[in-house]
Amino acid sequence: MSNIKLKSIAGKSVCFYFHRKNCFKEASGTCSLFAEEEFKKQFTNLEEKATPERCPTILELMQISKTKLFPVYLSKYRCGHYQNGQGQHRICIAGHLGLEIKVIIDSVKDKDCGYCTNPESFILKHF
Repeated sequence: MSNIKLKSIAGKSVCFYFHRKNCFKEASGTCSLFAEEEFKKQFTNLEEKATPERCPTILELMQISKTKLFPVYLSKYRCGHYQNGQGQHRICIAGHLGLEIKVIIDSVKDKDCGYCTNPESFILKHF
């Protein structure tokens, strides 16, 4: 297993399993990090992981506890994309805002990522 490293996500393509129950952007069409407060107030009955407060709260924790948060695990796939299981919101936030996060590149997979094999269920973001 690789060492934990503080890394930027810039220049990487990452596959995410975001949907309307775990991502405000997928539920509303606008990322909560960039949405106006009045827009956010329209959405009151969302799943807990898709609320407009989730990513701004995670960002605040990332800024306050940069060295205390668990690292995220990324795997690189044959297609050249990266994918992870836990911490996908932190990776997305770091990618959009150009922040460094603690990452462990845990393996290189001899198969394509979720987006390349099932684009209806996965999202690919280029940072």
